[in-house]
Amino acid sequence: PVEEVDGVKFKTQAYALRGLRRFLFMSSGRSRGLLTNPTVRVPMYLVTRAVPTAAFHDGVAYMQTSFNAEEDSEHWANLCSYYPLARQVFPKGWFGDGKRVSFEGLSLVVPDRAEDMLAQIYGADYMAVPVPGDGHRKHDFYVRPMA
Repeated sequence: PVEEVDGVKFKTQAYALRGLRRFLFMSSGRSRGLLTNPTVRVPMYLVTRAVPTAAFHDGVAYMQTSFNAEEDSEHWANLCSYYPLARQVFPKGWFGDGKRVSFEGLSLVVPDRAEDMLAQIYGADYMAVPVPGDGHRKHDFYVRPMA
């Protein structure tokens, strides 16, 4: 938690990303509960039928890259999850050059101090085996089709 978390830039970007991701999930068929809040979700659903999924994906990518902190900023933020923004602001040095790790059969590049980031976001016991039925599930993701 640093002063940047209270910045209008981070809050605006995080809020816009959350909305775009909701449209993306609905558009790609990953959102459940259309009738949970029909006054909001039904219009969203109608928009996702008219706008291609790739447009929402492009919007998310734009919001994540176009408003990033300056190169000389002391802190950078992860704006890719729904966890509170205060948990997602990290010293820039934690990102480093990146390193490769294996995750669910994929080889992915992660920040140099990914373990510290995970502990800050999820708590010190983030590596503990989840209790069955505790809401944990296999990770899922959207792969944009190549044009």
